[in-house]
Amino acid sequence: YNGFEVDLVKLIAAHLGMTVQIYAVDTVAKQVDDIHRGVADVGLGGVAITGPREEAIDFSLPLLDTGLTIMTPTSGSQAVWDRISVFLSAIWGSDLPWLLVVFAVAVLIAAHLIWWLERTHNPDFATPYGRGIWDSFYWSVVTMSTVGYGDKVARGRLGRLFALIWIALGTLVFASFTAAIASSLAVNELRGAIDGPADLPGHRIATVHDSAGYDYLTGLGVGPVVVHGVEHAYDLLAQGEVDAVVFDAPVLQFHVARQGQGRVTTVGPLFEKVQYGLMVSEDDIALREQIDLGLLDLIESGAYKQIHDRWFGAFG
Repeated sequence: YNGFEVDLVKLIAAHLGMTVQIYAVDTVAKQVDDIHRGVADVGLGGVAITGPREEAIDFSLPLLDTGLTIMTPTSGSQAVWDRISVFLSAIWGSDLPWLLVVFAVAVLIAAHLIWWLERTHNPDFATPYGRGIWDSFYWSVVTMSTVGYGDKVARGRLGRLFALIWIALGTLVFASFTAAIASSLAVNELRGAIDGPADLPGHRIATVHDSAGYDYLTGLGVGPVVVHGVEHAYDLLAQGEVDAVVFDAPVLQFHVARQGQGRVTTVGPLFEKVQYGLMVSEDDIALREQIDLGLLDLIESGAYKQIHDRWFGAFG
């Protein structure tokens, strides 16, 4: 095992003349349970110090002061299909389906009316129903859109009167249809911009269960997509199933600089202060004090800064 806290704990143990054996568990709850049962003495691994956790377990002095951050895909990493999906979601997530129905019904009604009015005396509209309705449908669409090629025109008085009415009504229907498309795409574009915490509501945000990010999002009224490991959140973001990931800044910054380089980025400032600590039993005050003294000694000697810079220097 390696990492900032692993290196720090090993150095504290060496400073105190202790040995360390590290094993992995799946959840923070399992860590707390093992400590309570005496299976483990210390719990580590990016565990944020929170009020509910303080009620269940004791913590050392903070090992790291940081905050939450937001990770999103880089603009250039969005695949063509993802862009098409954005367009389709804008279309079907609005009133456009209903407008399409109105558009189709209006065109069909207009086609039948103009065919009925013109079929007996106008060669532009065939008398047989099948061909005639197709001619009329074509006329209805080009007239509605104000294209008006002129290859098919109404010749009778009633037909021309209806053509004037249809141009007026058709222009309104067609304008409403195109305006709805433009509006939906504009709203979707605004929704797609996440530049900081204020932009999170209304988006699909992934975070880890029982984390500072989870507490923050639920407090904000954002129902997060909950995962039990931050790696799962990375997968959801890569697959386009969420818009962003909110989690502890050092973890996301490390992923951005390593595995996610060029595909994801962090946006906005750090927010919601987070402190990491080592978990110890509430009954083992002596061990907690030894850890605290060892940590203070490392800070004063400069050893803490060396470990910190080794892991986080590249990310500021």
